[in-house]
Amino acid sequence: MSTPASDGSGPPLSTGTLCYLFGDRVAKPAGRFGGTVVPHAGVKVSQADLAALVLAVSFWGLREQGVLRLTLTVRRRFGFVVRRRIELVATPEVTERSGYDDLILGQVAQGRTSVYAVVRGWFRRDVNDPEGTVLAVAEREMVTHGLAREVDAERGAVGGFLLGRTRVEPDPDRIEQLWRTFEQTLAGWQRFQRDEPELAALLVKRCHQGIVSRRESSTS
Repeated sequence: MSTPASDGSGPPLSTGTLCYLFGDRVAKPAGRFGGTVVPHAGVKVSQADLAALVLAVSFWGLREQGVLRLTLTVRRRFGFVVRRRIELVATPEVTERSGYDDLILGQVAQGRTSVYAVVRGWFRRDVNDPEGTVLAVAEREMVTHGLAREVDAERGAVGGFLLGRTRVEPDPDRIEQLWRTFEQTLAGWQRFQRDEPELAALLVKRCHQGIVSRRESSTS
């Protein structure tokens, strides 16, 4: 898999953010309520589904680039499977990373050795909207790479306090230039799902579980 293109002024765009741009091709459609709008198509998809997928494809993308090794281990007791775990080992490298790639490798460098531990550890604390927190990484990386810009959200005092005074406005022309790169990446991800279905499914599942584990409870 080729490294996703960036604007050439810094580290490459992470695989997760590339898939976020075209999220309608990887995530399930949103239900009647909720959902998040993806930048390219402007349609709503499941926020929970997209958040888990952008992290999962980022783990996979780092593996494809030879930066991270993913090993599926199965623990059995009395012949029954009691735990499946994806263990992580990073290869020594000094290349600067951004977005989800930086998030993942930073956690591995701190000694976290499983997908679940990396995702959960990155949050540091419980939050009200963990899926939104994950997707905000992609929005920040879009701005950094010139794929979007921050503009005044034109919210009132209360709205600005709750939702922020700025919003991210995608640049459709810049995003469209990444379509071919995305198609190649999607084909590689789908091939991974076909060739290693157990690892692929568990990767998405553990990312989802790590995100959900950081949802702030009503009693906290």
